[in-house]
Amino acid sequence: MRSKLGSAVFAEVKLTGASFREAHTLGLAFHDSLLVGADLRGMSFRKQTIGQLDLSDADLGGCDFRDAVFEGGSLRDANLKNARFDGADLREVDLSGLRIAHLAQFFKGAVISQDQAAALASELGVRVM
Repeated sequence: MRSKLGSAVFAEVKLTGASFREAHTLGLAFHDSLLVGADLRGMSFRKQTIGQLDLSDADLGGCDFRDAVFEGGSLRDANLKNARFDGADLREVDLSGLRIAHLAQFFKGAVISQDQAAALASELGVRVM
């Protein structure tokens, strides 16, 4: 089903498995919500503050997270192919389970915590001493 969503805010909702693939969005925001396994391909979250979103197993291919600030939440096992995170603040989001070998170019200038750096290094097979 195709739809147009403008200036919509989803707060404290469970949208597990939801598909926004056919939605034309403008000013769409999510806060404190479950989007586990959701299809959000191609959506823009640029310069947004993203608070407590569980995006585990979500398809975020081609999403724009440039200069976004993540306040908690999870990107665990999400598909991030061609997603952009340039300048994003990822220090408070769960990044475990990411397949990052093909993602390095999309994270230039991103800020992560020491714990996240250790988790990413582990995914690469590198030990942090």
